[in-house]
Amino acid sequence: MKKLTLIQRLITLTLGVASVGFTPHTSQALDPPAQVGTQQLGLSQTHALAIQNNLSLLISRYQKQQGEQASSRVRQAYVPSLSIDLGWSDDVSLIADERNRSLAYGAQVNWTLPQGTGLFARLEALEFLSGQSFVPQPSNKLQLGVSQPLLQGFGQGVDNIDRAKAEVKQQQAVFASVLNDFLLEVEQSYWSLVLAQNDVVIKQRSRERAQKQFDDMTENIRRGLVAPGEIFIVEENLVFFTQQLIRSEEALTLAQTRLARLIRVDPNTEITATDDLEKYAFKAPPSLEEALNTALANNPSVQAAEFSLSQQKETLSIAQNQYKPQLDLSAAATLNGVDQSRAQAWKQVVTAQQPGWQVGLDFTIPLDRSPDRARLEITELATAQARTVVEDARDDVRYGIKEELTRWQRRLEVLNLSEKRMNLALEKLQTEQEKYKSGLSTLANVVLFQRDLDSARIGLQSARLDVVLAAVRLYRLQGTLSQHVGVEVQ
Repeated sequence: MKKLTLIQRLITLTLGVASVGFTPHTSQALDPPAQVGTQQLGLSQTHALAIQNNLSLLISRYQKQQGEQASSRVRQAYVPSLSIDLGWSDDVSLIADERNRSLAYGAQVNWTLPQGTGLFARLEALEFLSGQSFVPQPSNKLQLGVSQPLLQGFGQGVDNIDRAKAEVKQQQAVFASVLNDFLLEVEQSYWSLVLAQNDVVIKQRSRERAQKQFDDMTENIRRGLVAPGEIFIVEENLVFFTQQLIRSEEALTLAQTRLARLIRVDPNTEITATDDLEKYAFKAPPSLEEALNTALANNPSVQAAEFSLSQQKETLSIAQNQYKPQLDLSAAATLNGVDQSRAQAWKQVVTAQQPGWQVGLDFTIPLDRSPDRARLEITELATAQARTVVEDARDDVRYGIKEELTRWQRRLEVLNLSEKRMNLALEKLQTEQEKYKSGLSTLANVVLFQRDLDSARIGLQSARLDVVLAAVRLYRLQGTLSQHVGVEVQ
């Protein structure tokens, strides 16, 4: 439970009304639902529950947290450190019946900079307590030193901080990809539930109409107004719509179960989607240039590949730097204080009466360069491979954007035709009903046209869903789906 609490702090969710290729006329604010029984959910509330409750997404958040902690671990090598030492010495003296006893104490600060520069400062003191082997005077010292590599990059390409930063950004991009994929699944499940609900309403209305026709025909046959054989037409119609209703109810239950899985509520919960496709005004897709520019700048897979390339470049820089011979410059200044008086000894240190200097060069080169050369070549190959991965990810986006825009545009055209088809089917049925009342048509034709109208209504609902999902898939490929549905990741 402690892990989940830490994980949940990684993300701040700002949830508003979803915008997936259409503009809502109204928005609803719903109270948090119970976890069992019947739930009414808007799309934005579904997003919130799914993100908060989905286990796989929590695991992804934990991986993101691990990447951020890795950056902090890399910085550990460049954090200043303080060490304090204390030593007691009791040795044999050169004079009989004497022992040399002394107390040494000191403190030292070490600091290595990311540029490879090393700094240190040491303050130490030696107190002689007894003995005659050495001059029994207090000895104090303050030493300041610095070291700097001269050949290995002269401070460049010597640390892993930039590489760790790129790794954190790569983890964030991976998380964004997981989040967008998950939100796509939520959108698909939610709108599939909406479609299933509408389909059940249509099938229930159709079955009720078929039942009324059957009852009316049964009464007319009983009264001798029509031939008995006419009952087969309306009875077959009743059986057909009853069968269709059963299938629709099955699809509705399955859609509810799939959405319940995503928001992690009881599988027996009857979920009702309150957002309706009929209440949204659909809009045309963006231009190819606009969609492609957005995708290349925000697609998580492209970003992850680019950050991976940045890591490899940093690794290559370090490998190239370490392949050079090592030539280090070191310098130190020492302020000494030696006097029988402890106070005078410290005064000599503070006033620099007895300074000392030290300068040195340290040159090191391996006698066998093959291991270093192999490591450098491996890093160069990995960097070249990372560049190829970036180009491949960009190609996936370029071709994918073209595909998704084509789907969006064509399915919008199909939607317009589906609306026209439903209107024509309604007019056709009304005309046929008038003809039937006048004796110019048959009941079989009326039943057939009623089925055509129901089919057109269902087709219109499906066409609306196709446009919605086409827009959502484009946003997912662009890497902006989370922004479009109102989820802010920090």
